[in-house]
Amino acid sequence: MEETHKVHITCPACKQSQDVKIPISVMENGPETGLVTISFKSDCGHACQVFIDKKFKVRGGQCADISIEDIEVETISQDMLQVGEIVLRFAMDVIKQDIEDAELIESISAQEKIDQIENALIRGDVKKAVKVFVNLRKFAKEIGEDKYAARIDRQLNLLNKLIDKKVGFDWDSIVLRDYSGVPEHEFARARALHYERLRQVMAELEYQAIQETLPREAVEQKKMRLLGLIDDDE
Repeated sequence: MEETHKVHITCPACKQSQDVKIPISVMENGPETGLVTISFKSDCGHACQVFIDKKFKVRGGQCADISIEDIEVETISQDMLQVGEIVLRFAMDVIKQDIEDAELIESISAQEKIDQIENALIRGDVKKAVKVFVNLRKFAKEIGEDKYAARIDRQLNLLNKLIDKKVGFDWDSIVLRDYSGVPEHEFARARALHYERLRQVMAELEYQAIQETLPREAVEQKKMRLLGLIDDDE
C-alpha cells in the first residue's frame, strides 16, 4: 500500500473540516515550485482544489458550489472545448495585466469597462469583449494615456488574431448566457460551467500570489470583484 500523509483541510466554501490522505510520492515527484494542486470532492459535497507545499502545508484553495460532474452535460465538440480554453487562457492573461495596471485603471475611472471585459471573457463572450476593448482603447487615447492604449491594442490584436484563425466558428456557442427562467437543470449546467471557468482563473491568481509575482492583496481584491460579477448579465 502506498504511503500517505494526512492533511487537515477546511472547505473554503462552507468551512467544514476534514482529513485528506495525500500520497507522499505525489509530493516527492511534484513540480520544481514545490507546490502541488490537489482536486477532490469534499465530505460536504463541494468540489475543492487546494495548493499544498512539500511540507504538506495548505497554502491556499477554493471550492465551487457545484461540480459539472454532478449534472448531465450535453456533448461538446472538441473545437468548442479548444476555443473555450484558449479564450479562458487569454482572460487570465488580461486579468493579470489588469492587476498590474490597477492604479492607472482607478485613476482614469476605467474599472467598469475592465469589469465588463473580464466578465465577458470568462463567459466566453468574445464579441462583447472586443467591443469594450475598442471603446477602452479609444478612451485611453482621448485622455492621453498612449502607453496604456498601446497595451490594450496588443490585447485586442491577439483576440482578433484568434477570431481570424477560426473562420466560420460559431462564437455564440461558447457564451454562458443568462439562464434565468429556464428549466432548473439548464440553469445548473450554465452556473456549473461558469464556476468551473472562475475556478480556473482563481487557481491561476492564487498561484501568482503564492509565487509573489502578483501582490497578495491585489489578487484577493480581484477575486472578490470577479465573484461579485457572477450574476452580472449586462
